[in-house]
Amino acid sequence: MGGIRRYEPADAAEVLALHAKTMPAQTPAAADYHEGLYGKSMFDNPWSAPDLPSLVYEHDGALVGFLGVVARPMSFAGRPVRAAVSVRFMVDPASRAGAVAAAALHRRFLRGPQDLSLIENANVAARRVWEGTPGVVVVPLGSISWSTTGGPGPDPGGSDHALDTAALLERIRSSAAAYALAPVYDEQSLGWLTGFLEAADYRGTLRCREVLDERGGARGWFVYHANPDGYNGVLALRAVPGGARQTFAGLLRDAHVSGAAERTVGRLDADLLGAVADRGATLTPGPWTFAYSTDPRIAQALVAGDAFFTRLDGEFC
Repeated sequence: MGGIRRYEPADAAEVLALHAKTMPAQTPAAADYHEGLYGKSMFDNPWSAPDLPSLVYEHDGALVGFLGVVARPMSFAGRPVRAAVSVRFMVDPASRAGAVAAAALHRRFLRGPQDLSLIENANVAARRVWEGTPGVVVVPLGSISWSTTGGPGPDPGGSDHALDTAALLERIRSSAAAYALAPVYDEQSLGWLTGFLEAADYRGTLRCREVLDERGGARGWFVYHANPDGYNGVLALRAVPGGARQTFAGLLRDAHVSGAAERTVGRLDADLLGAVADRGATLTPGPWTFAYSTDPRIAQALVAGDAFFTRLDGEFC
């Protein structure tokens, strides 16, 4: 027999074993990180809520499926809404109950008390589950990745400086003010998030910086993991009107001077189209971002580009 129940700390070892079956081979540092993720961070993050637990699926006494759930406060058209993000959705590929487990976990997740359900790092298997669900929408730009190699190119001019938690919070709030749907942070929750991302040092060194023009005026800001091996993963990049090219070049310059890899990867954003095109970046579909809401206006804000939504606001791990 099989069934869904709440994920408990005592399940961490089985979920880690499931992770090892479904995810590519990882370094010891990554393994340590995921041990902390499943054993602690899924329970003590600042948005943890008893009515939005992570879920497991058991079949014949074995744990064969997991769907992590992280609540995220947001606002829509000036009113508070509650989002829930699907994290590390996985089932045992060797289990005969795998397909049933995936469908059941997905249905239970969408029936939760949240106003908005999201997955922003869906692989091919998760994509099949989500896109077959009535009412689910794909977020177009959130499902396209860009990749570029090499240094910053011509000197973009200006300068950049580090952002602490308070300054980053102000930049996020300022950038998000123009959108109908936006995340809601305070200094405590954003501090927890940046600390969590810093601990993921197998991805590289977390860098949060603002780009300034020659007169000291703000042009934009970015958050990314500067990785000397593999690639640099961009979590957020936002610019003032007319500042995208200089901000994008500032990101690449920072990666270059910090000794990071030549390859930099991020998610596409409408404000970045010109800068990405000028750079000759490669565009590829996926990982996929899907949304579902009982209020279709909320999900459509993501589709229409009227949402401030970055990788900081999605599957943070």
